[in-house]
This record gives sequence, structure tokens and C-alpha cells, in this order.
Amino acid sequence: MKNNMSQFYALMPDNTVKHIPLKEEIITEIKNLFINSGATFKPEGIEEDVFDGNIVSRNGENITYVHYDLPEDFARIPCNQADMSEYNINEDMPKSIFYYDDGKFYFQIFNKKNMLQRKMVLRFEYGNVFAKMNNSAFIVEDKIHALYEEGKLYLFEMLFS
Repeated sequence: MKNNMSQFYALMPDNTVKHIPLKEEIITEIKNLFINSGATFKPEGIEEDVFDGNIVSRNGENITYVHYDLPEDFARIPCNQADMSEYNINEDMPKSIFYYDDGKFYFQIFNKKNMLQRKMVLRFEYGNVFAKMNNSAFIVEDKIHALYEEGKLYLFEMLFS
């Protein structure tokens, strides 16, 4: 049986994790955005190099990783969301947003630039007229910056993009 619950989270500056609830109709779209970005970030069969202090980039032929233990709060994913705080857009400023699927964590760096509440955002309305968006919102990018699986944190994109 498929779990249709959102596996979308915010990593806070103190390394705690907060759940980001999604409306059911966008769960699949968000999930696919992260998983497809992960496939681009770490293509099947790409050569993996452990980070040893020197990074040798071979034009997309390799990806660098470090052995890493995720912070304690990650142990609650995906089974203990009920115990987890929910992300509050008006109070929380995560350092990363991420999606969990099938043992993999797909990370995007998150900062003030992702927040739309501090900016003048114009939204299109009928009749070719624009109006100010008054709701708080944040941007989910179409790429990931890091991937974690099986004790490895893949860093290539985060370090070089």
C-alpha cells in the first residue's frame, strides 16, 4: 500500500526537523520534482568519489560524497510525523527543505531569497491584469543541492553551483 502522506520537511538551524504539510493534489508533483532532480543530480551509474580534501571534477563523470550521520531528528522520518512540529511560514526560517522517498533524502538549500512574503509579488488575474499577492509563500526550486542515501551525503552540486 502506498503512503500518500507528504514526506516534505524543513531542516531548521538547530538541526531539528519540521513537517511541511501539503495539499493532497500537489504531493505527487512535489515528490516528482525532488526525485527527478535527484536523478539529474546523481545519474544511475555515475562514478562516486569519497571526499578526501581534494575535489577532482571530471566534467560530470563523477560525484563527490562524505560519510555522514544525519542529525537525530531524522530518525523520526517517515514513520513518526505525528510527533513532529509543523513548519510555520511566519515564524520559521529553515536552512534547507527536503523530501524523503524510499530511503533517500533530497535537499535544497533554503534562505530568505526563497521567501515571497518580504517581496512585492504580482500575480496574474483574469483580463490581463496583475494584482499584489498578499499571501505568504516560498519557492521550491527545480533542482536539489545535496542527496543523502545509505550513509553518504553527496555534495557535488552544493559545492560547485
